[in-house]
Amino acid sequence: MESIRTSAIAAAFAAASVAIAGQPQDAGPILSAARAALGGTELETIASFTVTGTVAEISGPMTTSSSIEIKCQLPDRFLQRMQRSISRGPLGSFDMTIFEGVNGDEPIHDVVAPGAPFPVWIPAGPAPRTPAEIAAAKAKQARLFKQAARRFLVPLFAAGTGADPLQFKALPQITLSSGPADVVEAAAADGSILRLVIDSSSHRPIRIKWRDRPLVTISRSSSVIVRGGQVQQPPEAPVLPSGDPTVGLPDAEWEIAIDDYRTEDGVTWPHRFTTTFDGKRYREVRLGRFRLNSAIDPKTFAPRR
Repeated sequence: MESIRTSAIAAAFAAASVAIAGQPQDAGPILSAARAALGGTELETIASFTVTGTVAEISGPMTTSSSIEIKCQLPDRFLQRMQRSISRGPLGSFDMTIFEGVNGDEPIHDVVAPGAPFPVWIPAGPAPRTPAEIAAAKAKQARLFKQAARRFLVPLFAAGTGADPLQFKALPQITLSSGPADVVEAAAADGSILRLVIDSSSHRPIRIKWRDRPLVTISRSSSVIVRGGQVQQPPEAPVLPSGDPTVGLPDAEWEIAIDDYRTEDGVTWPHRFTTTFDGKRYREVRLGRFRLNSAIDPKTFAPRR
């Protein structure tokens, strides 16, 4: 079974090389050097990995911290699980767990917060009703989660996977404060495009760039009522927004800075990913040790909502 998996991964790398070579502006030498810097042929032996770490999300003056676990079974299973504790001041706190990922073409999404006194996940717009609406919403969700997985995996492998082939082309070299950098554009079958920035000296990916909807933060002021020494919630129910708040807004420039490279088990992978949009710092992910080719229970990727 392991030899079959390894052959499949090697075939995916070979297919990626063929696609690269056919581009008008050949990105092959740039990506080949990047793969050599990341682990070379050792990358082709990776069938799965698991890694844990922490996430800090910044929204204005407030920072929310979570633990994160990422599990990936190549070529098309990817799951991110985040867990955080939500404080309500004198009203106590509750735990929330967020699952996001894909199992092939099936989206994985769930928000579990059994002790939450209010909705912790607000859908953007009314729930789909007809079979066509449900299918369209499911396909959109799967596409978004695949794009998120791609932005994590491309810097690790400097290639697409067999289930997510990418067309690469080289763009003009740029100069950063750290020195010259190569730029490779990756186009996916769903029409999305990202740019991989690679340090020309170390040949390691240092940034991922793409354009997408801006981040809109929705907040609600709240108060408490104290009666007889006991803290109570106000009687009125929160008013939740309806519709997609980003409609009509121009796309933002998103970027993930990639650093803190460490060599473990023959591969040299980054352990810090810092996300910004329009120059505003939004999220920082710090990861621990990657566990390569560890067994992952298939039920882990069972589609949820």
